[in-house]
Amino acid sequence: SVGCGWYLLGTSLASELGLLVFGGRFVYLLLTRLSPMDQRYERLLSWSCVILEYFLSILPPMIDWFTACVSIERAWIVLRGIQFDRQTSVTSAKSIIVIIVCVTSLSGVHQCFFRRVVTDAENGRSWCVIQYPSN
Repeated sequence: SVGCGWYLLGTSLASELGLLVFGGRFVYLLLTRLSPMDQRYERLLSWSCVILEYFLSILPPMIDWFTACVSIERAWIVLRGIQFDRQTSVTSAKSIIVIIVCVTSLSGVHQCFFRRVVTDAENGRSWCVIQYPSN
């Protein structure tokens, strides 16, 4: 009935999404390590590399922000006491959740442009690496 509930809901949804992405990354690793992939799957490997690593890089900070918001909200409830307004708390929590999702999503976008799938010439396996320009 207060903003903490919304932050906890955001935390649980981000955690579940993180588990799904982690499972997808595990399947991706199994497929690329057990059998060398053909050139036909190069685009699929590239997109899988970029998308999975992007979500794995933004979800933990998002969860941390939601947890920090729960702590701040609870401290604010204690400080305000009887003057605490539940409706304002819920409205501000919904706005802050949208801001957190947008900011954390935008903070990891730069990695998408530098992720590459590199094929090891020795054994033909593919690796998802990040290559920043040297300049």
